[in-house]
Amino acid sequence: MEEWIGILGCGGSVGRHATEKLLKAGYWILGGQRREPHRFSEYEKFSFLQVDVADRDSLCAFCRRCRMVINCVSPSFLYGGLIARIAAEAGATYLDLTDATAAEDALSEKGTYIVASGYVPGLSAFLPKALCKLEFDSVSQLVMYQGGTERCSEAAFADIALSARDSAYGDTWYHKGKLHPCRIKATKRYKLPGFPNEVLLKANVSKELLRMLAASGIDTLYWVNAFDEFAQLKVLMEAVGCTINCGEEEATGKIKEVFRSYCASAPVQPCYCVLGMELEGTKSGRKKILRCELHLRDSARICGYVLAETAMEVLTQKISPGLYFAYEILNERYLSALEKELQVGESLSIYEITEHTMFSGGRFE
Repeated sequence: MEEWIGILGCGGSVGRHATEKLLKAGYWILGGQRREPHRFSEYEKFSFLQVDVADRDSLCAFCRRCRMVINCVSPSFLYGGLIARIAAEAGATYLDLTDATAAEDALSEKGTYIVASGYVPGLSAFLPKALCKLEFDSVSQLVMYQGGTERCSEAAFADIALSARDSAYGDTWYHKGKLHPCRIKATKRYKLPGFPNEVLLKANVSKELLRMLAASGIDTLYWVNAFDEFAQLKVLMEAVGCTINCGEEEATGKIKEVFRSYCASAPVQPCYCVLGMELEGTKSGRKKILRCELHLRDSARICGYVLAETAMEVLTQKISPGLYFAYEILNERYLSALEKELQVGESLSIYEITEHTMFSGGRFE
């Protein structure tokens, strides 16, 4: 009897890439959304079931047919908890692109949940974890930076704003088990490796990375989000403000309005996104500083690939019930496989540097 991997939002910007990768790998896929996508008609191992995630009965019917349920529906902060609970009731493992479910208090202890299985969060913890294991004996400091001009959907932007409220600590850096205020001039532009222009910076520490630091023995973390234009930073701050004293449904509506207004006036720019990091530690008794830069033009595609890769790893491992982040599941060998999944204009670079990082004592130099 076939064991189905269910993918909710199978025809969306992320879901279609996860679906196609898993189909090409030979898995049976049950796609679910309101309208049937026709792009998978050539695959005999693809089947479709109409699902409305807001309708509990249709969602239950879908999850009962699946060994695993992958949620590619946005905003996940609205629907992820419900889908996760119903998947657990059906005995299916739950996978989520975002880390929304990590904030849920009502998850069954009998369920298995894997969250943060995308680009950021996802690769944001997997890459440093893999490099720590493959390139170092120990790592003392990790510096990370992420940004670009790629424009996401309204629903995905709502997830970004809601996650900033529930899954991260703004304007902070981490050192030896504690969070500290991070002092960065809001109006000053800085040059970051891999970025074509000087950028504005805002510090942030995610719960995903805090968990990874503890497991990897890293004492110090700096993370900054980079913005080409002040309007990018402003719209994010406005969106996060919409979440204050609001339920998720009300906040989502407000955030979408803010984002639509921004998109209507924002200039069209060449599309790129960068995830960079510097790791400082030791290898065979010598000091070592390693820089890693991931340059993308389509982060949604990579999100889908990471979701699919995580799903395949889950299916080959015996995982006890509980909540996991994708970086805890992914094997280090995906580091080399990831490079093969990049397209023209995209790259993954890993190389040693000699200069010390630009961060020191919570201050950006």
